[in-house]
Amino acid sequence: LDALARDFEHLLGEEPEEERLQLFIEQNPVLLHQFPSIAIHFKPPILTKFKADFAIVTPQKELLLIEIERSSMRLLKKDGHESAALTHASNQVHDWLHELDQHRMAALDSMGIAADSVAKVSGVVIAGRDKGNDALQLRRLKGVDRGRITFMTFDDLLVAIKSLANRVRKS
Repeated sequence: LDALARDFEHLLGEEPEEERLQLFIEQNPVLLHQFPSIAIHFKPPILTKFKADFAIVTPQKELLLIEIERSSMRLLKKDGHESAALTHASNQVHDWLHELDQHRMAALDSMGIAADSVAKVSGVVIAGRDKGNDALQLRRLKGVDRGRITFMTFDDLLVAIKSLANRVRKS
């Protein structure tokens, strides 16, 4: 886990394109360990209209649709409000949730997920880094109530995997 955390931190430092981040997480799904999973699907189709980056079915029968963006994505404008790119990513997840709400059975079928394994559907956007942002504005951004969508940065994933490594080392 320590080596994985170092490799992930190094990758983030290179400011890779979204596709490299996607592949790295696919190859190391423990990076998503804060989302307990019964099943993880990579690039699942949402009907014929969309593709999520990841879909996780949790033991609580929650389907999490995850959108990742570039780690170099600017999160905040100078006035402290979220950037247009981040708003776009959130809107994309809203579109996915709407499709699931309107066509739940067909959408789950298109993803290869059994309808009886899902009671609730939520979204997650993972984008950008903490550094380079005002701490107060970043805390406000992370604390915004987005309804069924959670926002995280790649630093949140990095801190979580380092914390897991520390817990495993101490046990």
